[in-house]
Amino acid sequence: MSMFTELVIAFDFAPDVPAEVLAAFASVALDGDDQPTLEGLDPEHVDAWNPMDPDDDMGVPWSHDWGLLLGLGLCVYAVGENRASLRWTNGRWHLTARCTWQTDQDTVIEATSWMAKFCCPLAEADHPQLLGYLRDEHEDRPVLIWHNGSEFDFEEL
Repeated sequence: MSMFTELVIAFDFAPDVPAEVLAAFASVALDGDDQPTLEGLDPEHVDAWNPMDPDDDMGVPWSHDWGLLLGLGLCVYAVGENRASLRWTNGRWHLTARCTWQTDQDTVIEATSWMAKFCCPLAEADHPQLLGYLRDEHEDRPVLIWHNGSEFDFEEL
């Protein structure tokens, strides 16, 4: 039986995020005023990786086109709008994504948790920041995604 998981997430990248991390999202960057130059991925070093294949090793997370992974989703069967964007807003890069992957929630969590190291400069353990949710088609309630200042926390409702 196929599983589908919807991911909806939005966050600011930390001001000191490495350029190679931002390059992984450059394919969905929107042009704006006064934004810094954003380099895209080097096509010769982009790794092909399928997060839905448990035998496929992710390797270096930012060597993949995450704009494509989040912007198009990894599913051809589910109806819904998949979009992602990277915008320069209030002096920071802001990522917004809504996508559906043909896999379970745990696979989506494992594939995206690396991003926590580079986001949410204002989140703290005592004051976590709500980033979005995951919704598995076989579950009645979504799982909330929080950032506690160092990693993502997942809250089942």
